[in-house]
Amino acid sequence: MAGANGSSSGDEGLGLSSVIGPHERTASVYTQGLCALHDIPHIVIGRGSRSTPGPVKPINLYPDPNALAAVYAQMIKKFQWKSFSILYGDTDDLIALRDVLKVYPMRPPYTHDIRAFKLGSGPNFSEPLLAAKSSGHKNFLLNCDYHMLVSVMRQAQEVGLMCCSYKYLVASLDLQTIDLWPFQHTGANISGLRLVDPDDPFVSNFVGTHLHDFEIESVDKLRVEDALMFDAVALFAQGYKDLAYANPIGRGGAKLPEDYSQARPWPEGLSLRNYILSSKLNGLTGPLMFDADGLRRNFKLDVLNLHHTGLAKVGTWHPDRGFDGLSLANEVTQEHFRILITINPPYAQKVNHSKMLTGNARYEGFVIDIIKAIAKDLNFNYTFYVQDDGDNGKCSKDNSTKQCTCGGMMAKLLENEMDMAITDLTITENRAQCIRFSTVFMNLGMSILYKKPQKAAPTWYSFFLPFNSVVWMCLALAWVVVSVLFYVLGRLSPPEWTNPYPCIDEPEELENQFSIDNAFWFTIGALMQQGSELAPIGISTRCLAGWWWFFCLIIANTYTANLAAFLTIETPEVIVRDIRDLYNQTKIKYGAKLGGATFKYFESATDPENRQIYENMMDPEWASKWMVDKNEKGVELVANEENDYAFFTESPTIEYFQHRICNIEQAGGLIDQKAYAIGYSSNFKYTMEVDKVMSMLNENSVVKNLYKKWWTEKGAVCTDDNSNLPTPMTLTQLIGVFYVLGGGIVVSFAVVFYEFTSNVLSVSKINEASKLLPYCSIHKKINNHRTSSLLQVAFKNTFWDEVNFIRGSKSIKPVLKKQKSLENNHSCS
Repeated sequence: MAGANGSSSGDEGLGLSSVIGPHERTASVYTQGLCALHDIPHIVIGRGSRSTPGPVKPINLYPDPNALAAVYAQMIKKFQWKSFSILYGDTDDLIALRDVLKVYPMRPPYTHDIRAFKLGSGPNFSEPLLAAKSSGHKNFLLNCDYHMLVSVMRQAQEVGLMCCSYKYLVASLDLQTIDLWPFQHTGANISGLRLVDPDDPFVSNFVGTHLHDFEIESVDKLRVEDALMFDAVALFAQGYKDLAYANPIGRGGAKLPEDYSQARPWPEGLSLRNYILSSKLNGLTGPLMFDADGLRRNFKLDVLNLHHTGLAKVGTWHPDRGFDGLSLANEVTQEHFRILITINPPYAQKVNHSKMLTGNARYEGFVIDIIKAIAKDLNFNYTFYVQDDGDNGKCSKDNSTKQCTCGGMMAKLLENEMDMAITDLTITENRAQCIRFSTVFMNLGMSILYKKPQKAAPTWYSFFLPFNSVVWMCLALAWVVVSVLFYVLGRLSPPEWTNPYPCIDEPEELENQFSIDNAFWFTIGALMQQGSELAPIGISTRCLAGWWWFFCLIIANTYTANLAAFLTIETPEVIVRDIRDLYNQTKIKYGAKLGGATFKYFESATDPENRQIYENMMDPEWASKWMVDKNEKGVELVANEENDYAFFTESPTIEYFQHRICNIEQAGGLIDQKAYAIGYSSNFKYTMEVDKVMSMLNENSVVKNLYKKWWTEKGAVCTDDNSNLPTPMTLTQLIGVFYVLGGGIVVSFAVVFYEFTSNVLSVSKINEASKLLPYCSIHKKINNHRTSSLLQVAFKNTFWDEVNFIRGSKSIKPVLKKQKSLENNHSCS
């Protein structure tokens, strides 16, 4: 960028007064050399700009990388990292951290376990990230280009490096400008520094009125390079103005020759550089102050930390004072905090003791134990104070004045009357805009508390319950299919065609017992375990009968066993399965705690169904009877057998009461997702320390064990009696016996095919031989070569004759073996 006084080459009175930029590192070094050759002030705003040898150095508005590295080293010391990995983009990014490596060298003598992993230029960073994960380190110092920062963090999340046990220090002054929403609820502790303070009056006023010019949505999205470019132009203008006031230079400037390598110093250049260095200016990035080498000094940095509610300022760093507000963990020692609670079992309750108790000993409960665990780790003292009205508090923020108005517990935090507040305190959007919250100690959701289903009255179709509808349909289909197969096999199997008149040796016709009626009667008799007068004769029909009887044996015994279970244990009748059962009806009344987070969910709902629920609850007559100010009252309404009432509340509250009042339970799943956390006052300085301990308690299952202690162990009298309820058997459970039946059908068809073809072949041989030889000679000559050449034709004819006879539905057919050529045969000697 050319400074003021740049113009066309045709105007001899104009020249080049200063150069700002460029951003690219190599081009910046080349430009710096040319500016030094011609004594033209060079103003640099780049993050990784290098300095070339020579007496004239560039003026760099970006904080000195060595100074930043020293700040990162101090933060690592305050975080008490004993081991960490450095994730860097390229060699320049690692060189920029050389002051960190001076404090924590990666060569002997080792003081810390430190490793470095090069990310490269991307776009795939999974390989170095997986290598970093395999190192076992939980702490990472991330230094890479702004444009690849989001991709690196997203891929770190994909490979499992973004959870509550991992901590990141991001070496970028633009951390607040990127979208950190995907990482807010991962549990990872992400920290960084910020040069541009959006809360500064000058920044908020000026940038707020020029958002369109900066092409950003809000003040906190202003990038460092854009702010530095504005400051660089303002700094040059101030220096040029001071130079012109002290020594009028007209419309001069450096007149560069065509060959830039020829030195042609500008007489006013060094003076302009000195005026720029000595300028006193407060820019968008704070006070602009430089040393003789053109390095920026005396800049202020904000320390940021990503909470579940978003990015928050947790401290500041000054060159003279160091960190302000960011404290070491051991600095919490012997501090005394005021902690606000509500009497709300099992979160906090008064101890039932025969002696008079005083102080903190008066209280016990889930959140009381959490505070004890945190205080034990950080070694601080505390006093519990009770919010008498039990109001957690609502918050609202005026977008124009940025002022917050809160009630209940939130008001005492906002006004710094208390240091912390802990109870069943839900993180809501309105509260998060006014109050800082800790790491989440409980994830939960809203659900429905309703009375347990009553035992369903017996019905006329109760005998259908052992199997579900799919099994019954498959069973009916199997009966029909097997019955038809018995009919088909009976007609194909020769032994099934029997002599209807046993007294006649050579009957004219044969009869088959497996008519379509008899086939269905035979199979249903077996299925009902009663049998029938029919008895299969052929091997194929007996084979199919055996498989069918085995199938019926399994089905009948399974049905009997499951029916017994259904008759002895009655299945309850479920009325409310989820929130959909409450839509568009008024028979079942419902309500919630007025002003609570659950009530706010319906109040802010936009969908018609939930909006209708809210409007019903706000009806004056409805609200007077069914809306409550405490959860205990809602539980009493549900437990009262005279009421048909559903109570909307958080799932932990439901679980607690259903273990103590045995006629109520949770109906359906979670309706939404929310979380409980500790609320901090605006002056509380130890948020990072408390968050760190809270993450450790979650990771080590301490919070989980405390939950189990206070919900299911202490005071629980009810057990879950729904686990042993019988359920209809499904096709998946019985599919094996259907497979066995299918295999039997295949085997039976193979056998009947053999029976049928063997019988046809036997008949065709006899008929053909009878045409050639006397009857007495048939058995001797049947295999004669001359005769066998005629059997193929005889077999085909006989086969189709047999098929034609059995194709019909009649159960009688003529005897094919009786031939006219055999009627007059004489007896054999």
